[in-house]
Amino acid sequence: MKRNILIVGGGFAGLWTALGAARVVDKQGDAASDVEITLVSPRAALQVRPRLHEAHPEQMAVPFQPLLDTVGVKLIEGAVERIHPNDHSVDIALAAGGARSASYDRLVLTSGSRLFRPPLPGLAEHAFAVDQIDEAVKLREHLESLASKPDTAARNTFVVVGGGFTGLEVATELPERLHAIFGDAMRPRIVVVERADVIGPDLGPGPRPQILEALEKLGIETCVGGGVVSFDAKAW
Repeated sequence: MKRNILIVGGGFAGLWTALGAARVVDKQGDAASDVEITLVSPRAALQVRPRLHEAHPEQMAVPFQPLLDTVGVKLIEGAVERIHPNDHSVDIALAAGGARSASYDRLVLTSGSRLFRPPLPGLAEHAFAVDQIDEAVKLREHLESLASKPDTAARNTFVVVGGGFTGLEVATELPERLHAIFGDAMRPRIVVVERADVIGPDLGPGPRPQILEALEKLGIETCVGGGVVSFDAKAW
């Protein structure tokens, strides 16, 4: 009877786990021939989320089906909706439609995370994100569309909510991206809003002087000690 290793999530951790398990099984030779490794992922591609703040987010997906085929890992394209620990099985909503179940002897949960969107007024209408590729593409399209808008303070103001690692990446990437779209004529106002009393609160005090120096060189403003409570189309 085969022993099943089921990995939930096709991000960095899930893919690395699948490849690592396949390597261990391969080293066991015939003794491990009864082990089956299955990866469950909504898509057969790795989204490189740490780089979705860059100018071409649609290029940040790497197909991994050929890699899994090479090492003998099975792929189920879908999302696990329920885990049944008593009978060691999961319910899967298939990406192509329909559903199925899968059993496991060992379950590895690497389903990752998604951006939390609080119920703030105007968030859906006026805010963008770089959590998923399609969202990052919408941001890029919005930035490009601004070139046809009148030169106003509202058009030229960009507020990045969150002064953590991702927020800082987005903010410091914006000047170069806007320069590519508008040329030298535009002078954007970029503001990073962070509810903590300091920028990069989770990064620790060590790199903070260099972070603040980089923000100053790029002309990026900071607003700390307060959170955003609503969004609208007006400039500050």
